[in-house]
Amino acid sequence: MNKKQVPASGKNLINYSRYSDYSDMMKTTTIQVDIRIRDLLRSFGRKGDTYNEIIDSLIERARYVEFMEDSYKILDSKESWSSLDDL
Repeated sequence: MNKKQVPASGKNLINYSRYSDYSDMMKTTTIQVDIRIRDLLRSFGRKGDTYNEIIDSLIERARYVEFMEDSYKILDSKESWSSLDDL
């Protein structure tokens, strides 16, 4: 898998090995969405962004949030931790 790096813009792009690789990104498809959804997607982008870039960014953010939520669950579970005195 290609590792994604943090671009100069500061946007965090995370590589998660449990998710599929985007190696076939050259293939395209058309999906139909309500105008309201199209406008919402547009509101997440910047001038010049394609819908593909906007959706990709939203997916990366969702993955990051999921990763962080899983991490906090692990940190919050006391039974998975040991006291230093017990070691």
